[in-house]
Amino acid sequence: RNFKVGDVATLDVLLNKAVPFHFTVFGEDGFTKISELTANNFAINLLKNNVFQDQATKDTVLGAIAELGSGGSGKYGANATFDSTGVWQLEVTYGAGKQVFEREFNVVVSLPSDGPKSRGIV
Repeated sequence: RNFKVGDVATLDVLLNKAVPFHFTVFGEDGFTKISELTANNFAINLLKNNVFQDQATKDTVLGAIAELGSGGSGKYGANATFDSTGVWQLEVTYGAGKQVFEREFNVVVSLPSDGPKSRGIV
């Protein structure tokens, strides 16, 4: 998948502040939740200002993806802590390139007084 700024919803976030993200993984039927996956089951694309980031940067910015809750929830999450300003794009895929999460983050030093903004397609 080729990322382009503006393809997905953009969320304004603060520099060096953990941002949680979460998603659900469904099976081929689109209904059955897939549980008991580990971080190794996911592939991650991370871009900053439309430039793919290397593994060292991914390891610095992203926490390990883990299943949330108990009982085979099929819901997963992690935190992202962006260490420089700019527009970052995050894509998580599972299996044969099945996208399970995509979001764009506008990393800023300070947020407007009325809080973070989400722009675009949600």
